[in-house]
Amino acid sequence: MNKILLIICFFPSILVFSQKNNNYKYVTEDQHKNKIYEKFESLENNHLKIWQKFEFTLKNDPSTDYIEYFLNMDCMKKSSVIKSIIIHWRDGNIEKLNKPSREEIITNPNSVLGGILQRHCRK
Repeated sequence: MNKILLIICFFPSILVFSQKNNNYKYVTEDQHKNKIYEKFESLENNHLKIWQKFEFTLKNDPSTDYIEYFLNMDCMKKSSVIKSIIIHWRDGNIEKLNKPSREEIITNPNSVLGGILQRHCRK
């Protein structure tokens, strides 16, 4: 009986841990060799929610390890708003900024944001 109870308690905790895991998918590298990743959150009524992560090389940014952006994107208007930013400093400190940016219209389909629209928005 105790083994069954232990298994019943252990299995949900594994599911919760796996959902909180940062499963970013590698997208590309910019001209400075910084790596760009994304993590899909949701797509409802042509509104895309996605995380984007920029991982910086030590040469290009000696103080910042990586930055995570939470984006709300409108597939119909081809626009983006940064809802929050999490900066991971190389000294181990983490800074969270939750002030939304202005809406940015995405005009270049070959840009990083244009690529996100192409990959995730319905045509």
